[in-house]
Amino acid sequence: MNWSIINYLPDVANCKSNFVTTISSYIKAVHHHLGLEINTFAPGHTPIRKRGSSQPTPRRKGNNPLLKGTVEFSKELVEGELSQLLFG
Repeated sequence: MNWSIINYLPDVANCKSNFVTTISSYIKAVHHHLGLEINTFAPGHTPIRKRGSSQPTPRRKGNNPLLKGTVEFSKELVEGELSQLLFG
């Protein structure tokens, strides 16, 4: 499915412009947060884990600490600032 929600917004009270501004600020904030998170996982900053067995453990989806931090940041952003800008 390929559709754009902005096509369904009214032209009254600058809704389309406010929507674009709000969504772009959300994307920018998540991008900035990812940049900060990636810097914390730079070489030399990663924790050392002891090997428990000779076989490597397969990585499961959602086991990435970088992803978990970004998901939590995104949730907080949507619940707080973003919802206030869109519906406030």
